[in-house]
Amino acid sequence: MMIHKRSSAIFPTKREDGMALVITLALIVLVTVAAVAFLSRATGNRAVEASRSNQILSAQLAETGGDYVEGLFLQMITNSSPVTYSGASGVTVTNYLPTNAPGMTWMAPTPLLTSTISLTDTNFYNLIRQSIPDTNTPSIETNASASDNTANPSLNGRVVTLDHWNAPMLLPNGFASTNQLPNWIYVNRDGSMTSAPSTNVIGRFAYNAYDIGGLLDANVAGYSGIDTNTASGLGQLSQIKGTLAGADLSLIPGFLDINKFVQLRNPSSLAGGTDAYIQALRTAAKNGFLKPPIGDLNFTSRQDLIHAAESEAFGFTTNALPYLTQFTREFARPSLGGFEMLKNRFDLSQISNISNNATNFGLSPGVGENSWDYTATISSTPSTTMDFFSLLRSGMDFTTSVDATTPNSLSFTLPTWAGTTLANLD
Repeated sequence: MMIHKRSSAIFPTKREDGMALVITLALIVLVTVAAVAFLSRATGNRAVEASRSNQILSAQLAETGGDYVEGLFLQMITNSSPVTYSGASGVTVTNYLPTNAPGMTWMAPTPLLTSTISLTDTNFYNLIRQSIPDTNTPSIETNASASDNTANPSLNGRVVTLDHWNAPMLLPNGFASTNQLPNWIYVNRDGSMTSAPSTNVIGRFAYNAYDIGGLLDANVAGYSGIDTNTASGLGQLSQIKGTLAGADLSLIPGFLDINKFVQLRNPSSLAGGTDAYIQALRTAAKNGFLKPPIGDLNFTSRQDLIHAAESEAFGFTTNALPYLTQFTREFARPSLGGFEMLKNRFDLSQISNISNNATNFGLSPGVGENSWDYTATISSTPSTTMDFFSLLRSGMDFTTSVDATTPNSLSFTLPTWAGTTLANLD
């Protein structure tokens, strides 16, 4: 007997074929979207990284320019005649003296600045150097272009305009014309610099250098709450007049309300009244205002100072900015004639009120009214805690006799620390 059996193979239906096609198309779409998203993200990241790379290169070029300008000033210092002597503990000390001693500048008789700017124009007193060729002997700036001004369009049409160079607001009237602006210095691939563009150039920079050493620190200068029309007010003022806090801001253009300026800047110091405020300033002055009282405000950057002036909320306008600055102070100390061991200068304003600073003069109350005894020991050994008279002794050379009839016969030369100090002279 023969038995026939039909095949059990399953054949897909049309509906199943359609579903398979839809799923396949969906997968293709997903893969395509993922691929496009990946390529889009990769392209975007590449643009971001390229921009970041350009920013890094620009920052490096700017730092190079800063180091270059610093090197120019160091070169001007070392071009002068240095003085070398044996300091404390046998350490050799080298001091570079200004070439132009009366002006206390590093410039030679020929000016640092040679351009269409007049050196007698008070508008440019803060500006001491630009990236333009100079005529010094020896020449300091040799890499600046003689004609490529920053206001001239480059190959890609970019310029650095008057507004950009006037942004620091360190000149009372700013730059008035483009021919007063600095010129470009070109940087080659090998790091060398040139005054003319070439195929090896990878970047360029220009600079203006300002002297802000004579500007008032807006974080300290000025006072409030002192009535100078009274004897007591003048007495209070005398206690701070030898410090930066005693500066008279009314002499500076652009101040609308000095009391408002100081009160907003020093709310903590002024909270206890005028006497407490004066004492806070005297305390801060002892360490060079390096540690402002807690609660007082500070301008931490020139941008802070500019924004405050533009808002006029602090009682001063942008007209005051050429006379103000902000910077981190450090102790200024003598470096000549054996004074290198001192931690800081001796504030001569303390002389006006010795009774409150007796220890700084080596004095202690004596017997009787207004009697003081000098009880400190004048030492011939360098010290970082000298009183006033020890300070004088450390700078004087008593090894030669003093002739009162001869001008400058008492010379402030390097003292000889070896040997004994004559008590009678002290």
